[in-house]
Amino acid sequence: DDSHVVGGYANGEIRRWKIEDGQQHGPTMQAGSSVVDSVAVSKDGQWLVSGDRGSNAIVWNAVTHEKVHELTKHGNWVSGIDISSDSTKIASGDYGNARIFSIASGIQLLPVLPHARAFSVKFSPDGGQFATASDTHGFRVYSTHNG
Repeated sequence: DDSHVVGGYANGEIRRWKIEDGQQHGPTMQAGSSVVDSVAVSKDGQWLVSGDRGSNAIVWNAVTHEKVHELTKHGNWVSGIDISSDSTKIASGDYGNARIFSIASGIQLLPVLPHARAFSVKFSPDGGQFATASDTHGFRVYSTHNG
């Protein structure tokens, strides 16, 4: 929603803040001990996903701030996370690959898609595609249905 902002921190914490008064909203979420490099909140406000340098991507209930599930261990730190506009899929990028997961089950939906240093990921508005961007290898666009 437009009334909160979420931040990931070097100590593995994730916090949600009210924009109106700057107060923390809900408890601090602890992803682990690694730097949290990426966070995304679903448009429906139900899900939060975090990615960290410990190679973890975690799905959280954005209302209760409870951990729902950890996604398949990534090969390197998770530097990019996005949630599709219909709140059903997660795109993640790490130091060598991109992945697509079901947000509800945490199951990986496609084989690993290679892209060196995929630091950023973003779904298309209709969720049918997603793009990865790299500081050294440009960008790529993939289908969420077949890569």
